[in-house]
Amino acid sequence: MLNKTIVDTRILHENIQKLKATIPENAKYAAVVKGDAYGHGLKLVTRILDEEECIDMFVVASFREALYLYREDIKKPTLLLGRESARVVEEELRNLDEEKRRLLMEKITFSAYSGSGLKDFERLCKYGEVKVHLRLDFESGLKGFDRDDFEANRFRLEEDKEEYKVRITGLYAHIYAAYSGDDDRTAREIRGYEEVFDSLKEEVRDRLTIHLHSSALCYRFPENSFDMARIGALMYGIGRRRDENEPDVKEVLSIIGTVLKIKEIEPDSTIDYSGKLPDSVKKVALMSFGSWDLPFFLTAKDPVVEIRGRLFYIVGEPCMDTCLVDITGADDICEFDRAQVIGDFPGIRFDDWVERSSLDFGNCQTLFAGIGRIPKYYIDSEGNLKSADDMARDKVGGIA
Repeated sequence: MLNKTIVDTRILHENIQKLKATIPENAKYAAVVKGDAYGHGLKLVTRILDEEECIDMFVVASFREALYLYREDIKKPTLLLGRESARVVEEELRNLDEEKRRLLMEKITFSAYSGSGLKDFERLCKYGEVKVHLRLDFESGLKGFDRDDFEANRFRLEEDKEEYKVRITGLYAHIYAAYSGDDDRTAREIRGYEEVFDSLKEEVRDRLTIHLHSSALCYRFPENSFDMARIGALMYGIGRRRDENEPDVKEVLSIIGTVLKIKEIEPDSTIDYSGKLPDSVKKVALMSFGSWDLPFFLTAKDPVVEIRGRLFYIVGEPCMDTCLVDITGADDICEFDRAQVIGDFPGIRFDDWVERSSLDFGNCQTLFAGIGRIPKYYIDSEGNLKSADDMARDKVGGIA
């Protein structure tokens, strides 16, 4: 296979252990697997993590992802972070028989973003108990309950009556300031939510799961981990800040391209859409990525690839799924050499690529989607490289 992505399950296992050590012993570990597990393959990653004793819950972005985990017979419960319409959920539930609906509702916890959203979930109660976590957003109020809406609905927490058909089982917020690196602002936001949590009656607090920590906070402010940490990007080795207190996680996924052809450049030759290449380029390698849209992300701004342990610049413009690499002066590079564009190698690590590209981390979700169109291979616990189909047949997925 000329092009492939490789997911090393051994590194995934090591990262989980390192991250778990940063979370207080009594706090749960919720593994975020949204967006096809950040491009690593939702089906196999969840099968692998379902066998991990230290992981208590999966976190997804949509009901469709949660439904997929149920159909794959994933044992661990699922928290849905996205704001779903109860009507849309009901349309899916109608397609299941009574027993399957009951089992599905037992496994899923929804997120309510407002008082009206909380009430909307009541229409699902005829299919079984509905569990929700209230998503708080005291900063903008856009992505969760603002302070006024929360206070107006506090009675739903403090009066756990049977007439309230939807069970509130948790409270959480997303601390966006944590991604800016501004620790003072982050601490202020945490304190604002902590004041609310501390004001709850003891019997109310005891029946709730409270969580603020995402990847950006799992090793910072450990005293504020509360009951659970939601860890996503960092579990895959993505989004490292490289400070001294950060867990030494590594990238799990590599994107591998292939050198298709090598060519000496003649003066004034035109070989791509950009026209004449820089005069300094005397020799190029034509490299394939395997998916037509990936070059436009991977070659943004100032791109490099790793071939034979060295970094080379991409030049010119992509054409279909190929691009040109400047290998002037490198006489040892051959056709069908492996060319790595993302992986745990200085200069092509995911964070290095984000830094040198014109895209921020949020926009990189599109990159993860593109990765899904390249054949995936997995390295199991014994170091064997297996196709996705072979790994799926193993069921445990290579982690003991």
